[in-house]
Amino acid sequence: MRGWTAWICLALIFATLAMPWIARLCGEDEAYARQLRQESREKHLARGSDAFIGEWKVKMSPEPGAGGKAFADTLIFTRGGKFESVTLRKEGFEPTDYQADTRGITTNTFTAESASEKQGKIKWTGVVSSGAIRGEMLWTRADGEERHFSYDGEKK
Repeated sequence: MRGWTAWICLALIFATLAMPWIARLCGEDEAYARQLRQESREKHLARGSDAFIGEWKVKMSPEPGAGGKAFADTLIFTRGGKFESVTLRKEGFEPTDYQADTRGITTNTFTAESASEKQGKIKWTGVVSSGAIRGEMLWTRADGEERHFSYDGEKK
């Protein structure tokens, strides 16, 4: 597997570096070749974040002794960079921005924080790998009580 990965990386590097030369052969100018390289980089970077996009069915489990009940939820990640918990939206937690770290080859992580005037704040952390999601949620209630949950699930 490692051998193939190295060859693919070399092919991508060659293709990126060869674009100006190929563009000149085809009669295109240097600016067009730079544009092609930039579009190629943007497309490559977007692939990692695509791992999150969509709906995830998860089981939320309270940490032992932390209070709270287990429940099923649907987590939604949009192309616009928004994150939402369908169940907790009913509690007043609106969709919020999420930060993704997509540098991993097979594993990507995210964090998100949401607040509700009446219900407090929630911090989400999670990992997506091979169509599965798992992570932790810390719910700090408006009265200061903390509830810790872990969750795991899969893409819908």
